[in-house]
Amino acid sequence: MHLVFLFLLLCFCCTIVNVLFPFMAFMVEDFGYSEAELGRYVGVLAASFGFGQMCSSLMWGKLSDKYGRKPVLLFGTFSAGMCMLIFGSAKSYGQAVLGRYLSGFLSGNLGVLKSVLAESTDDTNRIQGFGMISNAWFAGCIMSPLAGGLLAGKSASLSASPLSWLTNEYPYLLPCIVCCCFNIFATIVAYFALTETRWEPLVPQKGASSSGVRDIELSSERDELLGHKRGTKGGGYGGVDADSAECSDEETQRRAVTAANSRANASPEKRRRLPPIPIPIPEISTTDKLGAAGATEVASTPRSSTELMKDRWVLLTTVNYGLLIFGTILVDESLPLLLKFSHSHGGLGCTKRQIGLLLSGTGSVVMFYCIIILPLMESMNKKNMFTLASLGLIPAVLCYPALASLHQIYTSDALLWSLLIVDNILRNMFTSVVFTVCMIQVNNTVKAHELGAVNGIGQLFASTARCIGPAIGGVLWTYGVSESNLYLNFSIVAIIMCCSCTINNLLPASLETDLE
Repeated sequence: MHLVFLFLLLCFCCTIVNVLFPFMAFMVEDFGYSEAELGRYVGVLAASFGFGQMCSSLMWGKLSDKYGRKPVLLFGTFSAGMCMLIFGSAKSYGQAVLGRYLSGFLSGNLGVLKSVLAESTDDTNRIQGFGMISNAWFAGCIMSPLAGGLLAGKSASLSASPLSWLTNEYPYLLPCIVCCCFNIFATIVAYFALTETRWEPLVPQKGASSSGVRDIELSSERDELLGHKRGTKGGGYGGVDADSAECSDEETQRRAVTAANSRANASPEKRRRLPPIPIPIPEISTTDKLGAAGATEVASTPRSSTELMKDRWVLLTTVNYGLLIFGTILVDESLPLLLKFSHSHGGLGCTKRQIGLLLSGTGSVVMFYCIIILPLMESMNKKNMFTLASLGLIPAVLCYPALASLHQIYTSDALLWSLLIVDNILRNMFTSVVFTVCMIQVNNTVKAHELGAVNGIGQLFASTARCIGPAIGGVLWTYGVSESNLYLNFSIVAIIMCCSCTINNLLPASLETDLE
């Protein structure tokens, strides 16, 4: 049940991110901007959410490490939903930008949720766990285009209903109300049902040797989340195995003194080969489940974000995650513009409803892939999976403008929509693989007590990409339109995928498993 509630939070979080894409260009046009100016202003509006997240992502990661994942998730879910009302009721372009910025700033959910998933899974089911993010994302991609595409704007079907005044006065508020209600529901459910996963180390008793102190993390919930029980015999903490856990404090203290005396009389070389000194710990029954991986490293103060970013593998994996977000943002922004643009400008001339149905329909197919097929890849080499998927994304994204050019010659709508659906399904499948592998790699660079911080760094790069990506994409789209070149944005995404694939091949094989 814990993972079900995580899925709900992820799903509604993704809905807030994506709900505006089907109607964003129409909304900006209603503010009085011409079709030639759409790229620039749509880009700034889409970037405002990422800019808000960029300003606060490190803060939310640190707060979740200090105070717990659950309080941060509850606050972010509720506040982001309420800010959607500011965006949906916008009467001016400035108010719309402010609403999206506040939604991004007050929501630290994405980075924190990745920490929760890392703490709720291990090497045997991590792809399945992080694949849930793809499932939730595409579930959000089903709901948000439907809400944004079918409920936004002045609807003739609602003209005789009590909602007619709302759609006439605030044509883009209704889908935002739906998102807000989803988030309020998710907040209430999560408050009662979500389990806190941040682990607290037990403080050793006074007088224990500090040189052998190790984190002792008790989490009966985690074994339940992992779906299997770990053995504890021989997998003790600080040199205390499952049998010695039954010993009294006096017996453990005696063993600690004996071990310390042996160390004092040994040579430096022999001392290094001696087992760690047992620690006096509170009485623990053998029925207790101890920690996550049988033994943890010597307790240490979590590194600061600056220190973490000096770690080569942390930097490479988080930068790669930001690159993937940047490429995805360019596609997510450029595709609706390509679909909306008139035939005279080289576009496909689609309506809001058609755009919404395309995005949501293909998302539902990819959800099936993420639930059924992706977990079967658990034993595959993750670096190879990333390489194949990132290279597969290159032709998939370049097919979008190619299909628009083809439609100028062959005007068959049936052929066009068949190819569009297949291409969008393939693109989303490849995207789910690269993001799943990349998120696993990010979380495998650090130990449990630094997960919040490292996901905060990843979210910082992701938020930066969400901030500058739409703005850059909008400027490039405007330039491409002026030059009658709709391939420009999609070609840049292909280059980004090549760079991301190169970074992936630089990573060590040790990131295939979590850092114990």
